[in-house]
Amino acid sequence: CFLRWRENREALRWLSLAALSLGFALATKPNGLVAALLISFLFLLVIVKPPRKSPGQIGRELLLYGGLMLLPFLPWLAKNWFQTGNPFFPLLDHFFLQRGPSVAEGASFGGLGIFVKRELFYGENFWQILGLPLRVFFFGRDDNPQFFDGVLTPILIVLLPWTFKGKWLEDKKLLTSFALLFLAYAIFLVDLRIRYILSIVPPLVILAVYGIFNVYLRIKQPVYLFVGLMVFAAWHGVYLWRYVSAAEPLGYLSGRESRDSYLERMLPEYASFKYINSATAPTAKIYLLFVGRRGYYCERDYFHDGGDLPGYLLGVIRAAQSPDQIDQALKRKQITHLMVREQLLVDFLTHNLTPAQAVTWSQFAQSRLTLNFRDRGYAVYQLHG
Repeated sequence: CFLRWRENREALRWLSLAALSLGFALATKPNGLVAALLISFLFLLVIVKPPRKSPGQIGRELLLYGGLMLLPFLPWLAKNWFQTGNPFFPLLDHFFLQRGPSVAEGASFGGLGIFVKRELFYGENFWQILGLPLRVFFFGRDDNPQFFDGVLTPILIVLLPWTFKGKWLEDKKLLTSFALLFLAYAIFLVDLRIRYILSIVPPLVILAVYGIFNVYLRIKQPVYLFVGLMVFAAWHGVYLWRYVSAAEPLGYLSGRESRDSYLERMLPEYASFKYINSATAPTAKIYLLFVGRRGYYCERDYFHDGGDLPGYLLGVIRAAQSPDQIDQALKRKQITHLMVREQLLVDFLTHNLTPAQAVTWSQFAQSRLTLNFRDRGYAVYQLHG
């Protein structure tokens, strides 16, 4: 829509649709902010380039673009402001809430850069890290953080050398700029995951189609191009078949299997959430520990740490002189239960507590916690009182 408006500045319906689309992107996922920032930058470049419009026309374009982009996003801004005090939650907490440093700085990877993290976590060398922009297209794997927790296809980039020929060169440059800048953001500012960079897929698809078209115009034997595309299609089909087979959805979709039994079979943590939803009071508040912040199926209020690790719990244990102080700190958060991936919590506390702190935690666990439920490595504990 943005490119169509750029071709004809009088066609404000395309600018309106572009702005509304960005607004829905903002309301869908936080990385929509990156898309909005990049496209807004391109929008400003367009309106200042010759031939320039009158100040009144430029003002109308700015108001239309900004107003329609904010319209779908405003309900989320208001909700986040009301619930958390930060309209851009979970981003920019330090700016809006002015939080001081965490009491458990040692329980966060926030101070480490993406390259240091990959070297420490996965043992990757300099060349592997340098090759990240290409590796995301060739070596992605589902459910594996080292390999970007998802899969993209090489066909998105293998035809790029043929893309920048012929017409529409300016459009191609804009699409490429957006994709490159968005990918750079994901590589340098966040832990690289395929889901974080999905916004680059539509422009890369358009560029790939340009590449296919240009190859078709120049190749003497188009059958080779057709065969190559069919090979890619078959490869993608095999991946899709394996993906669907791993999800095993047919029993549920056909009605032979209930929703509960399907989720319990596929998700090791679901049985614990099911217990929480059925066996705890509506006023319960659950502290999720090494559950990956997956609260989708939790029908009770819950709390989790902002980072990868349970920094709040670690800070409480380190500061406590007795089990009572751990108990009081958790109750200040109105926590009534802990849902724990037990082995990960044991390993984490073993490596991060001194012997004296470990004794305090052990005394607290024995005297203040009751095991209510355990299944497939997850457990639910109730806090006394």
